[in-house]
Amino acid sequence: VVRLDAEDVNSAKIGTGRFHAELWVLSWFGIDFAHWSKAQLVAIRFVFDALFPFVLLFLLSFFTKSIPKILLDRFFTKMHTPVQPDEEQEKIVLLAAYENPGQFEKEKMFPHSQWEFRKWKKIDTLGFGLSWFLVGVVIFLLWLVTTIR
Repeated sequence: VVRLDAEDVNSAKIGTGRFHAELWVLSWFGIDFAHWSKAQLVAIRFVFDALFPFVLLFLLSFFTKSIPKILLDRFFTKMHTPVQPDEEQEKIVLLAAYENPGQFEKEKMFPHSQWEFRKWKKIDTLGFGLSWFLVGVVIFLLWLVTTIR
């Protein structure tokens, strides 16, 4: 916010530039950004943008009605059941899994909780490592292309 006429202290105030809603929301909590540097403002906006969706997700899930357990069990049973080579085998395995949805409880990182994080297997670690290797290859290629004269 700046004065319309910088020389006149009584002139009207106007807004210039982009309105940063993140800083406005954070100011509700009593944070005074008047003496923050540009780098600090960008950094706090980044932190807010990274964390706020998760805070909102947890708050909304706490205050909203949960989905019936039977529907969740059916969904996560299907998600955790490995895909079979043919359709008939798939139906048989899924029907057996629907009979005992608790069989996947031991594979959860936090058993007997509502969190559906699964314990990592070797293939998960391999996939994660391979993904980061490919990120490194892309960055290396970008560096290579930008340094060729």
